Amino acid sequence: MLDALWRLALRAAYRVLLLWWWVARPRITGVHVAVWHAGRVLLVRNSYRRARGLPGGRVRRGEPLPQAASRELREEVAIALDPAALRYAGEWIVRAFHVEDHGHVFECVLAAAPQPVVDGREVVGAEWETPERALRELLQPLARLYLEHAARRAEDEGAAAPGRPV
Repeated sequence: MLDALWRLALRAAYRVLLLWWWVARPRITGVHVAVWHAGRVLLVRNSYRRARGLPGGRVRRGEPLPQAASRELREEVAIALDPAALRYAGEWIVRAFHVEDHGHVFECVLAAAPQPVVDGREVVGAEWETPERALRELLQPLARLYLEHAARRAEDEGAAAPGRPV
């Protein structure tokens, strides 16, 4: 019951945030982590959005990007990784919902797939998914851009997608 109230509050807060973005038209900076294992990427579902995406969130003032990515991964799915284990994949700028979102994506390939743990409040699901299947589903814009980029990169390099044996 308490989790349901939290989810309701988060959905309401997200609606207020969307309204604020419509008024303010801000530029925000976020981090996202593409965690790969055996050719599959970890995707999360937030309680206040329909589309799935990569674990991630906002960068705190003065926080280095790798530390922010590591923190968000730990907060969203309880996977603790040293920031040094994350490889910077690039920045994607998404203009949606009246905001200019500068999303910095980090990647890591894990030998063993950890079991993600979600709080049932902000994050209500976390699943390992092949990029091909994920791209056929409803994805947050940044997750879609990143997975399309990963597929093109693998194609251009004649290699497999991150996390997939060559």
